[in-house]
Amino acid sequence: MLGLSTKKNFGDHLSANGVELHLGVERKNILLIRHGALGDCLLITPFIRLLKKQYPESQIDIYSLLDLFRYYPEVRQWVDAKQVELAKIIGRYDAVYAFCYEHAPQQHILDGYEYSSGLKLNSDVPFVPDANSYLMSKTKIRWEKLCKKYIVVTPFSGSESRNLPLHKVHETLKALKTHFSQFERLVFHHARMTIPDAINIHDQRLFPETVHIMRHAAACITVDTGFFHLAQACGIPTILIAGPTDPRLRITRPELCFVVQAKLPCLGCYHRHIGTFGTSFTDCFRGDFACNNDFSVEEIVQKLRLALGGKRNRNNPTLRHSKERAMAFRRLERYGDLTRQNILRHYFHMVQVSHEWHKSSRARWLEYRQKIRTLAKKILRRIAS
Repeated sequence: MLGLSTKKNFGDHLSANGVELHLGVERKNILLIRHGALGDCLLITPFIRLLKKQYPESQIDIYSLLDLFRYYPEVRQWVDAKQVELAKIIGRYDAVYAFCYEHAPQQHILDGYEYSSGLKLNSDVPFVPDANSYLMSKTKIRWEKLCKKYIVVTPFSGSESRNLPLHKVHETLKALKTHFSQFERLVFHHARMTIPDAINIHDQRLFPETVHIMRHAAACITVDTGFFHLAQACGIPTILIAGPTDPRLRITRPELCFVVQAKLPCLGCYHRHIGTFGTSFTDCFRGDFACNNDFSVEEIVQKLRLALGGKRNRNNPTLRHSKERAMAFRRLERYGDLTRQNILRHYFHMVQVSHEWHKSSRARWLEYRQKIRTLAKKILRRIAS
């Protein structure tokens, strides 16, 4: 199954490659497809648990760019999307499920996954594997010398539009040092610099080790990035600096999440719907990224006190299973723009483009990306006029 009930629909998309999907009644070999990124991949783990419960004898493989799934005992094999072309392996499986939310970026991500895969969750909470056995003494933090508890801070993400400016990072860490001196501050980042007032941890490390660090943290202060979803999966209190994103589209454990966000009319622009398939536009419409500059550090301190005191957030709405979401999907189906078949056609094209990117030179890809950004800006100027 591919969120579709017939092999004809899937064959329509891959017929150029001579591939045909064979659907069996039994689900012995199952393939899940989500090419990236960390947070998006973590959010398919509830579906892994669901499938294992429905088909306990099944073997699950995952086609993805990220290797985190090889640490999950529920997964038989991680198939590297950089090395293996999807069309060449699809015929080996009895059932195939694709997880895509890009068709409706202004809906909750799990609603998008349910719609594209055809599966219905009974629990939204992502989970992580037990990481203790994977720790490596040479690369882990010196836990014996780290006698204090610690707070994880992740001020940067894979998108520049969600990154905090350095002066806000320093301001936040200074406030943590002043008001929560009993805690060490661990900053995850990939920048080639050392951030003062903190223990710097570069995030190019084994996934289980990162899980271990996050699981034992007292709290996490983060922008909308994979570490936010990791903190939610580990069940620790989280302060989300939402920036340009709408937090209601990403939260999976609202009782453990406290949102800090500037009060601006343009919030949520990161997942603004442009075009039929919903492209995320990552430039600032205002030109000043005020959402990453105008939030209150005092509000972070206030909400962190509540989180560390064991308080649960009872007033944290999400757009999961919202009536607006159901009506939006019905409208899309009625007009034929985003039927499940079209969604999957677009998604598999995206996966193929990603595979080709990893085979081609990075210079050519950067040139192509610049052309796309220039085109997007022209579209926005026409919309504004």
